[in-house]
Amino acid sequence: MAADWARPVVPARRLRHTAEVSSGPASGPPPGWSDEPVRIVAARADWPERFEAERRALESAIGPWATGGIHHVGSTAVPGLDAKPVIDILVGVDDLESSRACFEPLARLGYRHAPYLPDEMHWFCKPDPARRRHHLHLVPSVSQRFADELAFRDHLRGLPGAAAEYGALKRRLAAEHPHDREAYTAGKGAFVADALAARTMLRSLGRFIAAQAGSSPAGQVLRRPGLIAGATPASPDRSIPNSVAFTDAAALAAALPDLAVAYREAGVRAWTVWVPAAEARTKADLAAAGHTFDGAPVGMAATLPVAAPGPPVEGLDCREADRAAILASLNDRAYALPAGTFAPAIAGMAPPETRVYVGEAAGEPVAGCVLVEGEGDANVGLVATPPEHQRRGHATQVIAFALAAARARGCRTATLQASRAGAPAYARLGFRSLGPLELWERRQPG
Repeated sequence: MAADWARPVVPARRLRHTAEVSSGPASGPPPGWSDEPVRIVAARADWPERFEAERRALESAIGPWATGGIHHVGSTAVPGLDAKPVIDILVGVDDLESSRACFEPLARLGYRHAPYLPDEMHWFCKPDPARRRHHLHLVPSVSQRFADELAFRDHLRGLPGAAAEYGALKRRLAAEHPHDREAYTAGKGAFVADALAARTMLRSLGRFIAAQAGSSPAGQVLRRPGLIAGATPASPDRSIPNSVAFTDAAALAAALPDLAVAYREAGVRAWTVWVPAAEARTKADLAAAGHTFDGAPVGMAATLPVAAPGPPVEGLDCREADRAAILASLNDRAYALPAGTFAPAIAGMAPPETRVYVGEAAGEPVAGCVLVEGEGDANVGLVATPPEHQRRGHATQVIAFALAAARARGCRTATLQASRAGAPAYARLGFRSLGPLELWERRQPG
């Protein structure tokens, strides 16, 4: 396992992401078509087989246009999730105009086209809206809808607690709106948006962990599909610089024994795992492995630009710094820790992986934060204001300044993990809560 640790940190790739998401798979049909009631059934083992059979038929019929692949999406693509008994299929195409050539071969397969959300996709159902068995979406593979469909599916596949919450929501909405598919779909909108934001936050948290640990003396980063772990031997007894973020609960469960060995071999005596509150099975696995609950910060997300933080603070000069060393003393003072506590863990954080921002008054640093950017998101961390400068709006001014710069670099969203006390200040900037993100710590005795 120790050999899986890697340095240096690989700079995050910039991909598309935005909080302006769809409310879920389009369900159609257009006005005037007869339609079957919304009906949720228990998960069925044959749904993947039904998709695979249809995928083969589609590959034969429209393969040349399916340049972005043919994907099983929607609830039937998530193992164990109750769903409408309809196989949702996403086909990535180059563009909507050229993919009109698919209409005739799809008709021969029994698909009926409907002009539903025509600016985003070509929508089909089979055999007809009154007897739905398959939904088909031809969507440009460069579009946000295409990315969101896959990201939402993967979020539910990786986090069974989130999938269970979604299943319960769907059953309630189906009972409330059995004959109104538009109301049923709209009722899922907030959940879908928050799920996509939560996935972005978890992935951004992983990038932050990698940037922080990878820049520290002898720091090590472990990347496996569905998780990122960072080890900071220079701070062996502080668990936050030695932490794990995951988007795949099964991958984490499988890795726990190896992670314990790797941290021990790195000389780390305390490490923690960030866990979405709904993931009860993961928390049970961690408890069985010797972890204990150590707090519940609030996950938060915002669409850029953030709200104005209020009138400018007189005498406060916000600027970008070249290294995070300037923030070490601010964090020590803010959290009443001995001088030099933060420096071993964060002093090496610097561009391009990390952007460092500080606010100064009369030439003295009074507030600061760092950003780690990737996939269109800016993760805000290490926010600190010493006690003598708190409650003056310094930190929110610095964060707003930093996120304006991030937006100019192409970021469209921002995420962070806030203390309960700090969350209201972030809310005033336009961040919304995504719920608790629990810390589960493992610490060696003594």
